[in-house]
Amino acid sequence: MACCLHAPFSKSFSNQTLFALTAAGRKVRLFHFLFEMLEDPSMAHCLSWVPASAGVFCFSSRNKDQVAALWGQKKGNKRPMTYQKMSRALRNYARSGRNI
Repeated sequence: MACCLHAPFSKSFSNQTLFALTAAGRKVRLFHFLFEMLEDPSMAHCLSWVPASAGVFCFSSRNKDQVAALWGQKKGNKRPMTYQKMSRALRNYARSGRNI
């Protein structure tokens, strides 16, 4: 079983755009981090595009906690990130209506 989400970015969002955002001194945002993982074939066991053209991706129900832990490390959290906390951030971001 997988948890699917509609991403506010399309597959056309590029790693160059992501690099430009981080190089400009901005901290990496959750959706940028997820996009990096979606584009990394070695992370396909954790999350993957469903129909990439629609911007929909799914978390693997077995590895969603691994994604959350990696996100916590990327942010520099001292305490481990849980999937529940990460998913709350995703829901709040989606409700805000902001797009990348």
